[in-house]
Amino acid sequence: MLKFSEQTIKTIQSLRKKGNSYKMIAKTLQLSPASIHKYSKHTSLTSKARKILKEKEKRKQITFASRYAKEKPILTPNLDYNFSSLLGHLFFDGSVSACDGKYTLEYTNSSLGAINAFSYKMKRCFGLKTTKIYKGEGKNIDWYAVQIHSKKAYKYLLDISYSFSTSKNIGVPKIIFDSTPELKSAFLRAFWDDEGCISNSGSLTGTTVSEKMAIDLIALHKSFGIICGIEKINQKKRNPCFRLIIRRSKENWQNFIENVGFEHGIITKGHNIGKHKKEILLEKFRRRYN
Repeated sequence: MLKFSEQTIKTIQSLRKKGNSYKMIAKTLQLSPASIHKYSKHTSLTSKARKILKEKEKRKQITFASRYAKEKPILTPNLDYNFSSLLGHLFFDGSVSACDGKYTLEYTNSSLGAINAFSYKMKRCFGLKTTKIYKGEGKNIDWYAVQIHSKKAYKYLLDISYSFSTSKNIGVPKIIFDSTPELKSAFLRAFWDDEGCISNSGSLTGTTVSEKMAIDLIALHKSFGIICGIEKINQKKRNPCFRLIIRRSKENWQNFIENVGFEHGIITKGHNIGKHKKEILLEKFRRRYN
């Protein structure tokens, strides 16, 4: 770092005492901010100088917000297959949250295909691009998380359901419950992709912590002629969860495969770890009934 004359150092300290920022002094004297910081970081400031610096910082934040933090416009989603699927994923392996002025739509899954499909549906429905995609190391298999930030999308979604956290005992939103078979199918498929499990022995189950959601899901399945059982599971130090069980019969499984099934979900533990759920489902069906 260059050495400065005593006069230059005095000038730096004098400008700092007047309430100028390190960057402003550097710009004025055409020196590096690091040099300015070195020679004036211990300069004592009067209350007036501190007030000036605080006001300048506040003005800078307002200017930055006006340029870069403007709320982006969104598309109004059509009530179609993509939107119904998107809603399902936000309920089951997703979240709709607000914290410290940041509005976040997030989705987590072990299937990169599911993550990319979610991003596509978000772009298609709301016109919003993905902000971030994370990759994490799981106990058995890696997982991915995608985030989109939008206050307008957040508010739009809360008009559909007051919460997207199934721990609040919420059910299937009315716009899905009263919709067409295609939209009900998309919502159910999202549930099975995110929460469904097909064991090596051929059991087909899905879980939720919301009893109301479980009851509503059973009703949606019934509209396709799919009969489900329900089992309450008590968990230590946690709220109970509810397991949906697809009754084993050729007709029941055939109705499930034709009307619901899986999309991108993969198996995350056990004998078939890493394989696509839909492939294992068809394999189990053929072995059992053909």
